[in-house]
Amino acid sequence: MSSIKKVILGLFLVLFITGCMDETEDETINGNKLPPQSNEIINGYKLPPEPDETLNNSTLLGIDSNNNGVRDDVERKIYFKYKKPVIQAYMMQSAKSYPKYLENPTASAKAQETQDEMWNKSSCSGYLRRIKKIEMPRVEGVEFMENAYMNTKDRIRAYIEFNEASSGGSYSIPLRRDYKEENCDFNVQEMLELGK
Repeated sequence: MSSIKKVILGLFLVLFITGCMDETEDETINGNKLPPQSNEIINGYKLPPEPDETLNNSTLLGIDSNNNGVRDDVERKIYFKYKKPVIQAYMMQSAKSYPKYLENPTASAKAQETQDEMWNKSSCSGYLRRIKKIEMPRVEGVEFMENAYMNTKDRIRAYIEFNEASSGGSYSIPLRRDYKEENCDFNVQEMLELGK
């Protein structure tokens, strides 16, 4: 075999192997390229990767790659904004309601499950604030969550629809005797220990 043929064959093999390596590095599911894995860890919690903004904002619910009920970009904002593990956990509990408000606004506004979630969040917040004496993000926390979740016109419209369907309803709020640790959907003591 001549040296020119060997060089051409060698280049062909290099290109072929490189092309194969590129294909195996880009994992896909149903033809959709998976986002890169995140190596970011805050307070022992592994964050999901930052999602592609265009893809994330193309639907009401966006991307939740770790399937924990919170959109990835919102989850990342929570962990970067709030430094205490117990506040991060509480804000994650709060964030889990918003996809339901957006997905089916009118039905969510009328659902007993929505009222139960609101009750539990308020009871958990009251427990952390009054019993454990933790400074909780109150109005600022609600504003943060609404700004994080309602970042497209479609999401804002759905949230307005949810609020309109909720208006005129009668909602009870927990009293001090109702402030209970079990209404937090996370291990409060573990989060407090982690924050020391």
